[in-house]
Amino acid sequence: MPIDTRQPAELARRATPAIAALFLTNGVAAGSWLPRLPEIQDRLDIGDAALGLTLVGGGIGGLIMSAYAGRIVARWGSRAVATIPTFALAAVLPVIAIAPVPGVLFLALLAVGALDGVIDVAQNTQAVELQDLRHTSVMSRLHAMWSIGLLSGGAIATLLARLEVDLRLQLAVTAVALVLIVLAVRPFLLPTAGHRGDAPPRVRRRRPSSATLVLVVVGVTATLAEMPLIEWSSLVVEERFDLAAAAAALGFVSYAAGMVVGRLGGDAVVDRIGLDHTRRLGAAVGFASVAVVAVSP
Repeated sequence: MPIDTRQPAELARRATPAIAALFLTNGVAAGSWLPRLPEIQDRLDIGDAALGLTLVGGGIGGLIMSAYAGRIVARWGSRAVATIPTFALAAVLPVIAIAPVPGVLFLALLAVGALDGVIDVAQNTQAVELQDLRHTSVMSRLHAMWSIGLLSGGAIATLLARLEVDLRLQLAVTAVALVLIVLAVRPFLLPTAGHRGDAPPRVRRRRPSSATLVLVVVGVTATLAEMPLIEWSSLVVEERFDLAAAAAALGFVSYAAGMVVGRLGGDAVVDRIGLDHTRRLGAAVGFASVAVVAVSP
């Protein structure tokens, strides 16, 4: 790929809305079907345990792909990897609505998780490069765009469920929209060459440092707190309060709305009180909130 001679400020200006759109569309893809899990569960006629095992497919796919995502981005470049797998994701997404048995849904979610895992790494690589060009923190706001996409997708899914719009039609339209948006923003993403002609540079393997292990523990803990609220909030609200599936979907929407608020203000909080204090404050608020959810009458 030719060397890009444009000034960093111009590159950053062009790339900022494009990268934000990537995060937004990725969030919409996730939010488009999660609020309608009660409907999917009823269609498959399975219990909570079977549904839980089926949903694990997404986590397994993401876990497997996370081991290779860095190498894939290094070989092909973050721009290609942030966009091309989205086309495959758009093709798999409607399968969630037509899966006739839990096994097919498991395989579809496995593919969704794997594709999402590599897309996430590529998008965040673009975000880090953008942050370096701008010399200011933008990561939290970009992740806020993902949360806005999650909220938007969830709100639309909730509205369409109330209107009794078929999930198959909803996800088909969502898939087409994802493809069109990615095609539109791809030319404006930061150019990355990758190492397509050769193998990526070899990195000498080292034992993980204590700081790395601490980050792993923090990441696993955050995931354990986050994923049940994303995947199960609608089901829990439906069962605990005996609400219709369309109304119960608002449990997911409220969680996504909280993510938007927190992430939009995240960069300002980090700049004001620092990373360490932000982590501790966020953990404390998150712990207290989960406790309230667990005992709420």
